[in-house]
Amino acid sequence: MAQRRYIDAEPLLKLAFETLQRVLGKDHPNSIQSVNNLAALYISQRRYEEAQPLLKSALEACERVLGREHPQTLLTVNNLGELYRGQGRYDEAKPLLKRALEAGSGCSASSIQIRSIAPKI
Repeated sequence: MAQRRYIDAEPLLKLAFETLQRVLGKDHPNSIQSVNNLAALYISQRRYEEAQPLLKSALEACERVLGREHPQTLLTVNNLGELYRGQGRYDEAKPLLKRALEAGSGCSASSIQIRSIAPKI
């Protein structure tokens, strides 16, 4: 999405989301990731009302299926924090971004992304 081709990306992300949920089930890690991907697209477009229920659902599934410290869970926590930050809901964003940063410090890929975002608040 670095080229900002949102119009092209959205139907593909929706198709992946729907297919993975149908084939693998909503609690499969790939299905959860697809929810996160679609929500990230919405966040990048400032479509927060559409992203929020997706992220809340993904976070619940991540914590239940993968655990609170799993990198995918921490990425979801980070994304929800970013959503709140984008809405100016800093009191709600701060604990989520702090949680993601602190817990993610031992995770290679997600900690890099989380550290690059967290200092913005």
